[in-house]
Amino acid sequence: MIFLNSLLALAGITFVVPLAIHLLFRHRFNVLDWGAMHLLDAIVRVNKRRMRLRNLLLLLLRCAIPILLAICMARPVLTGWQTPAGDDPLSMVMVVDTSYSLAQRFDTSTRRIDLIRDSARRVIEALPRGSDVVVLSSDGSSHRGDHQTAGTFVDRLGIGGGPLDAEELLSRALRESSMSATQRRQVLLLSDHRAADWSQRTIDSLSVLRRRVDAMSPRPLIAWVDPFVSRSRQPPATATGVVNRRISRLQPRESTASIGQTVRWLVEARVEGNDSTSVTIELRVNGMAHEEKSVPLRSGVATTHFDLVLQADGRHVIEARVSSGLRNAAAMVDAFAPDDSMLVDFLVTPPIDVWLISGSPRDGPLGNDTDYLAIALSPHAMAGEIAHDRFHTRTVRAGNLLRESEKGHPDVIVLADVGRIDSRDADYLIDHVETRGGTLVVFAGPSTEGDRYDDRLRGSDDSPLLPLRFDQVIDLGDDWQTIDSEGLTYPPLAVFSESERGSLDAVEVAKYRKMQFRQSEDSSRVVLRLANGEPLIAIGRGKTEGAGAVMQVAITCDDDWSSMPRRPAFVPLMQRLFAHLATGQRLAAPTHSGRPLVLPPGIAEGASVDSNAVTVWTPGGELARTAVDPSTGTIRVDDTRQAGVYRIKSGDQTIGFAAIAVPTVDLSLVAAEVSQVDSIAEKIGAVRFAAIDDYLREDSDRRYGRGIWTYFLVALLAVMILEPVVQQRGARAT
Repeated sequence: MIFLNSLLALAGITFVVPLAIHLLFRHRFNVLDWGAMHLLDAIVRVNKRRMRLRNLLLLLLRCAIPILLAICMARPVLTGWQTPAGDDPLSMVMVVDTSYSLAQRFDTSTRRIDLIRDSARRVIEALPRGSDVVVLSSDGSSHRGDHQTAGTFVDRLGIGGGPLDAEELLSRALRESSMSATQRRQVLLLSDHRAADWSQRTIDSLSVLRRRVDAMSPRPLIAWVDPFVSRSRQPPATATGVVNRRISRLQPRESTASIGQTVRWLVEARVEGNDSTSVTIELRVNGMAHEEKSVPLRSGVATTHFDLVLQADGRHVIEARVSSGLRNAAAMVDAFAPDDSMLVDFLVTPPIDVWLISGSPRDGPLGNDTDYLAIALSPHAMAGEIAHDRFHTRTVRAGNLLRESEKGHPDVIVLADVGRIDSRDADYLIDHVETRGGTLVVFAGPSTEGDRYDDRLRGSDDSPLLPLRFDQVIDLGDDWQTIDSEGLTYPPLAVFSESERGSLDAVEVAKYRKMQFRQSEDSSRVVLRLANGEPLIAIGRGKTEGAGAVMQVAITCDDDWSSMPRRPAFVPLMQRLFAHLATGQRLAAPTHSGRPLVLPPGIAEGASVDSNAVTVWTPGGELARTAVDPSTGTIRVDDTRQAGVYRIKSGDQTIGFAAIAVPTVDLSLVAAEVSQVDSIAEKIGAVRFAAIDDYLREDSDRRYGRGIWTYFLVALLAVMILEPVVQQRGARAT
């Protein structure tokens, strides 16, 4: 224990004043014996002993008053046998969670991010002058400065970026702390303790961080603060005036479309904590409003369809938004805004050119092996109608590929029971797949021989181009096989296991050509099987970068071996497979905020690949950092902190759009169990604080010690009250 005002503690010596008075006045009376005194000797002895004890107690109380008063004025504090740091500067590294989960509301006016910023600001304001402050946010931004600049940076922090990567952020914080010249070091973590942020992989990696912390000298104090504990933990969806509206589904009937084609979109919205009867659902295209509907709610779910026709090819962003269907929408605040909308990328292409090569061309209706396929891919054109087909089909004879290519190259080439492939056609097919990224589809038949295909069609690494090897024909006779439609996960086929489930079950296969796996089957994938487990459709890709797809089918594309071409499912099955294989490489995988956006060269077709020619604009209208690979034409955007629609421009012309979605993990707001949080804090050697007030109080105690003068003040008041009580009781007894 030390005194903040040591000189005032010397005032305690004034206790000698009551002591001196007691000593000087205790013999002021004379003792006079009288005749009957011996009869009172016993009583006198008892009273004399009692009076001596009372006087001694009064002496102690009167001496304690100046001593306690002096101690109170000296301000004693407990320091744990250490010298308090006081206002000595320290190095503070603050890790701030700014992920989209921080958009959740506690009430109509307060979001989690508001409490995070308030807590960070209070910590910065309480730091000693001259302290070094480093702020690391989960969206990748950082700042190093003093009180004023760090506070300004914290005030500007907004929601964005990817999910909280605690392992990476704490690792950066330890690195920043180790470079500080200040001996006093602290690392402060401000987060919302969501269970989704702490996967088992993240928890398992914390032991490495703990060893780094223990090896640091001086060892920094790691504090983990929950800034929300003092607030109500009532779920936002049930709080007064707060509801949660969200888009739960946005799905097109087709994965891609051609120019002018009508595509139906299914939109599903859900509402929690609201007794309204309807909501407003809006469909937006490339950030612009397209159509709005008022949709009734049934058991909290609203479902509707939108028909969309796009007249421009390229990459588009389709967005669905839900809002209140009430007139007084301002009275009902949404609890979590990021899930009010959903965005998906959608590719619109010019009609896909398909060359159909029949192994046994014949005259007459449905005479060729490819006639059924031509009808399935271009039904309007075959019927003589003026409409938009997704595919332009053309029948080409085997051996004429090079001559036909002088008019232009196709997107897809179909070989239907083609037995012999000459060397020129083989070279063209290999170049079509591996160099131009085209799609090759091979249907089996009586003339198909696996050895000839493997000898003629070999990739750049001299491996067979077909994913599997064609083997002998299996004739099932009367024991026809059906198609296994359970668990279809390949994207074009997934629809047949949902709303259209069972439509493939009606297909009967009488013959098929057995397809054998090779020694190396890593690049091949069986996407559809017969009920007996035999592969029916397999898909692989060429071996070079940017190579196209190769689809291999074990049956014919006419009705000789199966009933598939005569079933209603044949048209959507072929169209979905062909469209997905022909356009899949041009449509990048969905990207969420915080991850780099990589756009394939096709997005900027016709534009210069010079880094100054292509620019990308964020949803906020800011220019994003863009890099273009001159060798491949690939566009990379690293600054994707904001979710929304990104606009890609070449010069003054917009050439495409891209969707950056809110990370799925940030849409889960379930908090981690307290026991799990305590376990994680122990693994990294952190001190966990249940509230920001607890941290600030503990920090003050570390810097100045724990003040205990209030306890002495209470004792002083108690003594001052007790002293007259003891004196008055003693006077009455006397």
